[in-house]
Amino acid sequence: MAPIGKVAYGLLFQDPGHDSLLARPLGSGQSCTTQLVHSYSTGALVVRKTLRHPARRGGILDRAVHEFDRDVSMARLLLAGAAAAGHTLRIPRLLSAASTPRGGRVSHWDLCNGGTLWAFLDRCRQSSAVLPQGLALHLLQQILETLDFMYTGMESTGSGGPVYHRDLHPGNIMLHFPSGRPLPEAWLIDFGRAVQVTTTSGTGPEETDDPLPWWDIGAVLSLIRKDLAPLSRPTSRRDPARMARYLNDHRASDKRHAPLRAAYHMLDGLHHAFADNVVATIKEQERWRAEAQADWDKGPLKVKVPEPPIAMPPSPPSLKPVLALLRRAVRRHIPRHPAPADGAFGDRFRERVLIPAREGAEALSGARPRLCRGRAEELLRRLEEEDEGNLIRGPWVVAEVDLADPGLGVVDVLTGWDDDGEPSSPSTVDYGDEDAEGGEGVEGVENAEGDQSAEEDEECLTMTW
Repeated sequence: MAPIGKVAYGLLFQDPGHDSLLARPLGSGQSCTTQLVHSYSTGALVVRKTLRHPARRGGILDRAVHEFDRDVSMARLLLAGAAAAGHTLRIPRLLSAASTPRGGRVSHWDLCNGGTLWAFLDRCRQSSAVLPQGLALHLLQQILETLDFMYTGMESTGSGGPVYHRDLHPGNIMLHFPSGRPLPEAWLIDFGRAVQVTTTSGTGPEETDDPLPWWDIGAVLSLIRKDLAPLSRPTSRRDPARMARYLNDHRASDKRHAPLRAAYHMLDGLHHAFADNVVATIKEQERWRAEAQADWDKGPLKVKVPEPPIAMPPSPPSLKPVLALLRRAVRRHIPRHPAPADGAFGDRFRERVLIPAREGAEALSGARPRLCRGRAEELLRRLEEEDEGNLIRGPWVVAEVDLADPGLGVVDVLTGWDDDGEPSSPSTVDYGDEDAEGGEGVEGVENAEGDQSAEEDEECLTMTW
């Protein structure tokens, strides 16, 4: 065992092939929860994603497992296709994925440090800051570049047909601040409802009811209409229908929004053309069914006509004309080197939104594992108090960590908890009141970045995750 005073207690996730220490919880959705963890296999900070509840048969949990597995498989498919094409795809890199006891799931991803687009836009609203037109165009361009590869790039690399996200909204768009760059990038996440369409095979039964939602451009139009355009106007128009009329009006005198209006108009035309093709496909199916039923009714046996083949949506049109327009507009609105990229943005937006978001991203990228340098029971007590909303899911163990080791090596594993948050074995652990030679334990909390005084330790007993 390491010398007393040189050990601390942390939360150790022992996922298959991937041990990691908890740094902080990140967030929780309807079916999954995520944590920022220090990976022992890579030595880097990664995002650990797992189901909020143990997997059981029947009900929502089965669907959650299905979507979790699809998220992993679609990410692998897209990343492999992008690698084959030499294309830089803005989705997080999948590091590992595995099943946990009781049929649970866990996966590990690269970190997107800027939070969700929804949180960024909400910060704009709370600060009454105008979203710069150049930044709105920049984010829209990057979202559409990812979608364009999903729609047309996969087939060009021999990786199959187009991939539709089918759950695109600001909560599934992450911002990432690359090191040394002042502006964020837009990355897509959560492919649990995504589907790849080929000309030779259909999809699962839950995707065959309505093919129109496969087309994600409707969600992009909604993003522009409800978020990007209203927030880029000093006097926001909250009525989406009114905003749609404004965006489609090329005669509007407000020249500042001409590029965004032009992009919206082009996307709206593509969306309606795709919808018309879908309607034509559905009508063709109905005609086929009616004719087939009539032929069967003429026969001696009155049986129901078999269902027609699954109506595949038409091939999506290319987004490259819209992207060409956006790239020209971004070059005009955002200064290039040596001028700062955010130099043209308003002071209120820079000081209240962009700079705090960038500083938060830098802090998240430099986070260290949360360790308790006193008693293991203090760690467990704080976990029980602060694990609201099932932000920290098992299986995990309380581990004794050697602070003298630069890699924070695990000295001993004390006790573990399973997926349900219950002890995996009876806890008969000496929590560190005294060491083997009778010395006193060191109470308090340390962030593993250095020693603290006894007075500081007393103040740090309130752990903040």
